[in-house]
Amino acid sequence: MSKGKFDKAFRSLRRLRGSDIRAAKELYYIHAQIVQEHILIEQSAVATNANVFTRFIELFKIPRLRRAVQASGIVMIAQQMCGSMRNSPP
Repeated sequence: MSKGKFDKAFRSLRRLRGSDIRAAKELYYIHAQIVQEHILIEQSAVATNANVFTRFIELFKIPRLRRAVQASGIVMIAQQMCGSMRNSPP
């Protein structure tokens, strides 16, 4: 749907839901969510058409993204530590 293929999305939803009304309702909800996401992206400080380096720098400049990067790094380190202890020979 984000690429504008509404008819294909409707056919898929109709097959999944088994009803034209349910498919149309869900299609509308999905479209409304996509519109809301675009509005939020425009209002945020994230550059949508920036290059890779600018986006990488934003990972550390924007507080919300910085916290997410820190949390994911901690989880990855913890997984590596748990995995290496579990797979070590007796």
